[in-house]
Amino acid sequence: MRLALRDAEEVVNTYLDIADRATDQRVLEEAQKHAEQAMGRLALVRSLLADPDES
Repeated sequence: MRLALRDAEEVVNTYLDIADRATDQRVLEEAQKHAEQAMGRLALVRSLLADPDES
């Protein structure tokens, strides 16, 4: 699970970095959308680590 947490954090950071560097509005919006989805998955992984009995 710790590996899943690290991977989820890296994905969020990748999309946020893309959004930060975007010069095209469409790229910015897509990166933000994907970052938001990735943050949801990151929250899920964190909640599972906090309380593994909830799975």
